[in-house]
Amino acid sequence: MTRHHHPTNRLKKFTRRYVAKHPHLFRLAVRYYTVRHGMWRHLTARWRRLPDFIIIGGAKCGTTSLYDFIVRHPEIEAARSKELVYWSDPIKGGLDWYRANFPPTRRSCLTGEADPTYFAHPGIPAQMKAALPDVKLIVILRDPVERAYSQYNFSRGGNRSESCNTFEAALELEEPRRLAAERVQRIISSMYDGGNGRVDDTPPLPTTVNMYDLLPWATTMFHQYTTYGHYADHLEKWFEYYPRKQFLILSTTDMKHDRQTVLNRVYDFLGVSSFMLDDAVPNLYVGRYKLPINEQTRQRLVEHFAPYNERLYRLVGRDFGWPR
Repeated sequence: MTRHHHPTNRLKKFTRRYVAKHPHLFRLAVRYYTVRHGMWRHLTARWRRLPDFIIIGGAKCGTTSLYDFIVRHPEIEAARSKELVYWSDPIKGGLDWYRANFPPTRRSCLTGEADPTYFAHPGIPAQMKAALPDVKLIVILRDPVERAYSQYNFSRGGNRSESCNTFEAALELEEPRRLAAERVQRIISSMYDGGNGRVDDTPPLPTTVNMYDLLPWATTMFHQYTTYGHYADHLEKWFEYYPRKQFLILSTTDMKHDRQTVLNRVYDFLGVSSFMLDDAVPNLYVGRYKLPINEQTRQRLVEHFAPYNERLYRLVGRDFGWPR
């Protein structure tokens, strides 16, 4: 008997599908999993601190490297995981769950997380403001053309969900995918608000669908190659809830050419002492592509992003020098 057809594996597969089809069971399973693998953290959650800073984006703009550099500072301690996906997750376990991922309050360090799924999610600024009114927000941005192509290549790697064999084909599908993702978000909200999973006149989702595949952060960000790069649209939503003095907006290009100067700006923004990062510390997850972006596609995207970039420059008071 093969491993795939072993009775135990069939039972596990059936159990996963059954739980995924029943929101209340799925929610309990998530909580059981998190408590089982972090019992001490959850028992001590009330004595842990909420984040002092959050890197909210952007995706494929160097957030992983930036976070790794920041938490090497002796006065800053990392969260349990860089990406907690708390604010963009519809199955939130509450602030105690969130606190459980950070250091105890008795430690005199700062702490924070980094999650690029937060940046373009329209519902997050209001939620975060209500719970974290004084948090400092860091944004790092990249030429949106380069960012879009990097996101496509990332989505094609491993077991990720991009099915299009070319970047151009993925761009053609972006709008219907965006509409489908919005529908999924509404359905999930309905399910967890006590609804029956139906919104307007849309048919219900197939009964075999797995809830993990419906999480908004998994269905919107990875296929929004151009929409995510409309940085001004997303920042304006954040500026509605947080004053600009709580934002630090950085450039991936600056990080590449003068990393220490950028980090000095971060340390000053967070109110910690100066710290020299070892030059030998590498950037993380540097993308390498099998093929460069098609030049005609590049030019088309440069023209598409030009008005959005100009709005961004006016909004933040700085020209990032991206191609026009």
